[in-house]
Amino acid sequence: MNFYTFENKKMPWGDYGNTLFTGFAYPDENNDEIICIERAGPFVPAIYKKWDMILVSESTRQKLEKSDLKGIQFINTTFKKTVDIDWIFR
Repeated sequence: MNFYTFENKKMPWGDYGNTLFTGFAYPDENNDEIICIERAGPFVPAIYKKWDMILVSESTRQKLEKSDLKGIQFINTTFKKTVDIDWIFR
């Protein structure tokens, strides 16, 4: 059996850079089945880790659902706020 760990890309500027990369994620106050996201944009990675969650784009979700991976639970997300920053992560 294989085990894997998942880590975000190492960002410059310490915690500030990490916050720009991951933003904030929290349960919707009116619906605990939705996670709200506030983050820098317009770039949003296809997959990244925030605390105990792994956030994925819709296309990545579709690929994971078609895979043989077991035990994955998906929760819907919504972008509450996206602040445009003119930069690109590479």
